[in-house]
Amino acid sequence: MKPKLILHPSFFFVFFLISTNTPTYLCEDDAHYTNCGNAFTCGTTNLDLRYPFSGGNRHSYCGKEKLTCEGEVPKITINGIKYRILDWKNSTQTVTMARDDYWDSVCVSEYKNNTFDNTQFQYEHQDDDHRNVTLFYCPSDSHHSIPTTEIGIDICRAEYVYSTFVPVPSYAGNCKVVVIPIFQTSASLVLVNKTREALRNGFELKWVGDYGECQKCSDSGGECGVDDGDGEFQCFCVDGSHSASCTDHLACQWCRLTHVDSSPKHHSIGGTGQQLLACGTKGITIVKCSFSFSLLYQAVFFLLKMQLLRGTFFSFLVITITLSQIPTSCADDVHYLKCSSPFHCANLKNLSYPFWGYGRPTYCGHPAFNLQCTGEVATLSFMSESYRVLEVNDSDHRLKLVRTDYWNNICPTVLRNITMDSTFFNYGSDSQNLTLYYDCPSFPQSDSVSPWFNCSVNGTQMINYFVTESMLENSESGEVLGACKSRVVVPILESEAKVLETNSTVENLKAVLDNGFGAEWDANNSLCDECQNSGGHCGYNPSSSEFACYCRDGSFPSTCKKSVRTTSPVVNRISSKNNYDIVLLGTSG
Repeated sequence: MKPKLILHPSFFFVFFLISTNTPTYLCEDDAHYTNCGNAFTCGTTNLDLRYPFSGGNRHSYCGKEKLTCEGEVPKITINGIKYRILDWKNSTQTVTMARDDYWDSVCVSEYKNNTFDNTQFQYEHQDDDHRNVTLFYCPSDSHHSIPTTEIGIDICRAEYVYSTFVPVPSYAGNCKVVVIPIFQTSASLVLVNKTREALRNGFELKWVGDYGECQKCSDSGGECGVDDGDGEFQCFCVDGSHSASCTDHLACQWCRLTHVDSSPKHHSIGGTGQQLLACGTKGITIVKCSFSFSLLYQAVFFLLKMQLLRGTFFSFLVITITLSQIPTSCADDVHYLKCSSPFHCANLKNLSYPFWGYGRPTYCGHPAFNLQCTGEVATLSFMSESYRVLEVNDSDHRLKLVRTDYWNNICPTVLRNITMDSTFFNYGSDSQNLTLYYDCPSFPQSDSVSPWFNCSVNGTQMINYFVTESMLENSESGEVLGACKSRVVVPILESEAKVLETNSTVENLKAVLDNGFGAEWDANNSLCDECQNSGGHCGYNPSSSEFACYCRDGSFPSTCKKSVRTTSPVVNRISSKNNYDIVLLGTSG
């Protein structure tokens, strides 16, 4: 007959220790980590506004730059001027914004100039992508002199508003002067009295804060934030706040019995706490593991030495303490968890490796595949060029792309040929080239040369032509097209090329370009297949710049280990000769 379990007074002592030492993070993730893991919510916006931003659903400790949501539009106030957030790129820390007071009209009640002094947002006017537009607000009932004739004109109540790009280092007239940056691509709108439209397209600023620290934190599985007190950078992790990155938690797995010994050298359990013990009649069972329970186990071992614990109760006690003290690092690896769920970007659904962005950490994808998600538009940039992503076929590693500058546009401001990054991309076998010839001389019978279209640049009409590969081979107009000033080669789908060859209209030309072209990617595809087949999730190690396979028990170069721990422990019951049980926890092989 087995002895009865009697609650010794020591039980209540150990129970007290358990109840007061169980860490709160066993119940749920750190509140800062959870809150800052959510992007700023504002209406239907798809902008991935995270660090350094706070406001709304993001607590103040999630970032220093406070946002507000007004009319379903995210806005930020910088040095007393309110701006609309039009776009935010986490990878480059650049924000596109527009003056909120100029959104509806150039007629404003206050004349304020942008200032970004003493802020972490910087605008560099020297960059070729921007120009400064100067607005002169002049009384309509008095004489005024504007230092240029290159102007656009608007009328506001009792004022004339003149817009120009001419720098005004000093102006002594009676007009109020406001200078606002705009994109170079919007400059032509100003000279045709569409200044409001140019201002609504906004301009770009770069946030120059602690991006390097945030990247390190994010790569370690944390969420970036700041200390609510001193404003210093903080990395919020599942187990709490850290100064730089989430600490490398000791891997904690259920362990098999590895050693049994009753010699005194094993009686110092609790000093470093890296051995789990259980007890039977023959001595102390040492189960080696990688977690520390020093205070509780010292207490238990003290009771053991005092001969206050006996038999089954001791085994029960050890297991109870073990289960109550296992830290959250015993859960699946944080990289594995973060990369396990697919994500959505604009119109693209269920995306995974090699893509990342819009809240998906860098280490879950490949650096070359950073998606920007704005509204219903997903874009991918490589070799300094931007492409709209129309489709993603993960099983075939194929994309359908279209050049952003040719989206719904056959007359881009800048004419240039671009090539894809052959390291990671190749044109699909179903793609061919479409050649567009710009600024060509006028020929008496232009219709007999090639299909043509007009472009207007600053009011000047240009004659242009387009030909597919097949049309060019069968054309006798090579010398004629050679006289054109510019030539741009754009990839299109073969099926779309046949449409143009059959019906070469300008409408079809626009539609063909908007339907994009096929491309195939290779971002360690074979390694990713091996990783997924072994139960892992594909990713990237920012430290080594190598492929990483994220598994339940950590990160590996290509595949998960064959003996991966199961999600639930195996209970092994061993009966001793003295008729009481020792219960050991282990894993199935």
